[in-house]
Amino acid sequence: MAVKNRILLTGDFTEDDPQVGKFLKPLEIKSALFFTNALSTQNYGIDVVGTIFSEIGEKGKLETMFSFNYNQISLGKINTTESLRGKEENYFSARDKSFVLGAAPKYKFNLTFALQQPKFNLNLRFVGFSKLDIKSHEQDANGNYISNIYAARIISDASVGFVLKKDMRLIFGCSNLLNMYPSRQDPSQSETGGMYEGVQMGFGGRFFFTKLRISL
Repeated sequence: MAVKNRILLTGDFTEDDPQVGKFLKPLEIKSALFFTNALSTQNYGIDVVGTIFSEIGEKGKLETMFSFNYNQISLGKINTTESLRGKEENYFSARDKSFVLGAAPKYKFNLTFALQQPKFNLNLRFVGFSKLDIKSHEQDANGNYISNIYAARIISDASVGFVLKKDMRLIFGCSNLLNMYPSRQDPSQSETGGMYEGVQMGFGGRFFFTKLRISL
């Protein structure tokens, strides 16, 4: 899929910039960024989705669902205006490019087992995704943005529900069953200033829950 002249957010332009500053100073604005048709992208990929239904015992049913997605994004040249030509790195930097490339992992899959019985149901889900490289706002001695690497992860969730009455169900569950966390980062280089960031997953670790579901 091709996206022509994709709308993205630029980097910061300050009041000292000879082209942009003359518009900022009268408004007493120190710096500004703006949405622009920064570049064109080409997205290549494949999606695979499948579901299998199985009979378990006399009245039980097992639904097995699998989905897989592979993505490849190609970035075109940066489209600056004539007055901002030569400012491509500030207009849309290598760090900004990493956010576009990291918006979707190279691959991601979902495997779900849903068992239905007359008196209870059981659900087990696994979600996995590839490694991601998100550039830090910090630069090394050569002026290159430092990489924040988020390793591939597989997250699992489980829940079991019991039928109490015809229209009432009690559910016990656990999110992030294996207590996985995103790769730890240097807080001085992370986007939010924390050692963990929610990149394709949460950063709260394992937690348990209970629900009472009533159908009216």
